[in-house]
Amino acid sequence: MAASLSRDTPTADAKGFRRDVLALVRELAPTVMRYPGGNFVSGYNWEDGVGPVAARPRRLDLAWMSTETNQFGTNEFIDWCRAADTEPMLAVNLGTRGADAARNMVEYCNHPSGTTLSDLRRQHGWKNRTTSNSGASVTKWTGRGRWRPRRRRNTAASPMRPPR
Repeated sequence: MAASLSRDTPTADAKGFRRDVLALVRELAPTVMRYPGGNFVSGYNWEDGVGPVAARPRRLDLAWMSTETNQFGTNEFIDWCRAADTEPMLAVNLGTRGADAARNMVEYCNHPSGTTLSDLRRQHGWKNRTTSNSGASVTKWTGRGRWRPRRRRNTAASPMRPPR
């Protein structure tokens, strides 16, 4: 996603989204886009990617051994999806975080108002940021230089069963 954000490029729109990338994504017409993705999500703290961009922390991304600037976060992703005519799917970090952090992210993004986190989103300038899609990271960093997928049994809500 960061490649589609470039405020210093002549192809950028008012929000810094590259119009050429948006046009290509619209042409591909994906129905859903996920953020964060890949192994990045297993170490991502969603709170780092909300609020004023200038106040967001810069962190070491242990998966890539690079600096994550958090210039492109949750709210920018939802705006980007709207501009690309696709539905956002927000992934939660279950690699280094847990269910409570996931619940907080869902409340921040989806609850209309009246709670600490939904009101924080509104203070950040996103009054109606809702998405019906959320997911969980099923990749876990083992700390030994390899990523290993974790098998999970599906719940009764999803009758599909993983192969044995």
